[in-house]
Amino acid sequence: MISVIGPPITREAAQAAARHELSKSIYHRYDDPLLIRFLRWVGRLVDRITHDITRFAPGGAAGAIAIAALILGLIVLARWRLGPVQRTAHRAGELRLRPALSANDYRELAHAQAAAGDWAGAVVARMRAIARELEQRGVIEPLPGRTADELGREVAREAPPLADPIDRAVHVFDDIVYGERSADRSSYEILVSADDALQQRRAVAHA
Repeated sequence: MISVIGPPITREAAQAAARHELSKSIYHRYDDPLLIRFLRWVGRLVDRITHDITRFAPGGAAGAIAIAALILGLIVLARWRLGPVQRTAHRAGELRLRPALSANDYRELAHAQAAAGDWAGAVVARMRAIARELEQRGVIEPLPGRTADELGREVAREAPPLADPIDRAVHVFDDIVYGERSADRSSYEILVSADDALQQRRAVAHA
């Protein structure tokens, strides 16, 4: 009889060997899918949180429901109060020009929307016509993601004579699109005046 005497196996080595063996796929072929296990974990977490709230809230479950309703009410109130601030933060939204459309394309679209009484759409289209015209003339460089406010600042720097009409157009655009102000014919005419000033300056330059 041959006996083999080797070094003693430590507890840590035995645990490591067991973990390595149990990690093989043969031991997990009947396990639930990862998504199911995750959902179960989330469910246990929610149950534990609910249990803790119920245990520590005054009045038990009724008290927990009252606290949850109060928190929800505070969230709704905060969103209502912060609404104007959020709209102000989004005043300088992107113009989102389409590469395939020229300034004249946008003008035609603006005319059609104005004829249909869609003044807000006409304002947006005419603002985009102005931006595209400025790009086509080389006054500003084409820039994806440019905002109306950025456009106004660039015009003030690169073409000061156009700064005032373009600035008025930018303010109307921002108020209607991001400030939730209703549009009408007078709003659209401000954009038309700015576009006309731009085209008249182009005519003078060519002359």
